[in-house]
Amino acid sequence: MEFIDLHNHLAWHVDDGIKDKEEAIAVLNQARREGIKTIVATPHFVPGTHKQEDVLRINDRIDELKELAKQYNVQILKGCELFMNHSFLDMVDQQLVNPVENTNYLLVEFDVRKQLESQDVVEDYLYELAIRNYRVIIAHVERYFPKKLDLERLKALYQEGYVFQINKSSLLGLHGKTIQKNAFQLIDHGLAHIVASDCHRVKGRDISFRKVHDLIVHKYGDRMATQLCYSNPLHVIQGEDVEMVKKKSRLLNILKRR
Repeated sequence: MEFIDLHNHLAWHVDDGIKDKEEAIAVLNQARREGIKTIVATPHFVPGTHKQEDVLRINDRIDELKELAKQYNVQILKGCELFMNHSFLDMVDQQLVNPVENTNYLLVEFDVRKQLESQDVVEDYLYELAIRNYRVIIAHVERYFPKKLDLERLKALYQEGYVFQINKSSLLGLHGKTIQKNAFQLIDHGLAHIVASDCHRVKGRDISFRKVHDLIVHKYGDRMATQLCYSNPLHVIQGEDVEMVKKKSRLLNILKRR
């Protein structure tokens, strides 16, 4: 099985992710073993903190990563994870952001330390990106709800066309039972488009996909696992519309296992 990772922090020594070139090499070796053929490097871009010179420095590191990854038969594409704070439009309007390379898809995150319910500007911020012709991917949606998902709000955002990404580490329980439950509920309610690694380390929050792929296959079947871990990420890097991901009925899943 081949995988595409749309969210990770593999470009070393530019954010809180991979710390040095040696660790990046270890992750690239892991990616090769796991069957990850394409990785979109998405370092944190923090408006108000990152200036033009910082963005140029980070992009130079992504270019260095691209060359390094060729030795491991891994393709690196340029991207970023834009932090949606009160200054984000300054960075966007100065074109100091990286959409997923050669597309208008842009990965964004909100403050995971705050409940999404308390962030009443979310819809306004997303709208500002939409009218600028960005197709927005919301990173790790499951992590904004430390108590339980606000399904009605999420369904409204989904209907507006925003793409929902969930972390494989959430599905595996690395962020606690509530976040794990949230992640599975997103899939159960047809509110997940993409699973990505959000890799920060060689171990723990690593880049591996096979375990989470097998878990999704067990719970939902091969087709959904492929959509979440490969097909929809492929649509993104090709600049195409993503597919709706709906689970089969429970009865069909039971019959499939017999």
